[in-house]
Amino acid sequence: MSTTADLIAADLKESSVRGKRYRQSSSLSQHEKYEHRPKPRPYRRDRVLRKLMNINMQAAVKLARKESTDEIKGA
Repeated sequence: MSTTADLIAADLKESSVRGKRYRQSSSLSQHEKYEHRPKPRPYRRDRVLRKLMNINMQAAVKLARKESTDEIKGA
């Protein structure tokens, strides 16, 4: 099972490799390379990563709310 950090690292590595391959093989100018760069491919990993990030974010918000209400009650 992959962690969020593993998925992010794999995504960054893959996009970096794909971008480097495109920049090296293309004979366009820098500006045109940027304008005509390939769109990122949709992967199942991306959906899983978004879902995991959403779960992590909801947990962090829930924890922050609980801590702030505990501080208000304790003050």
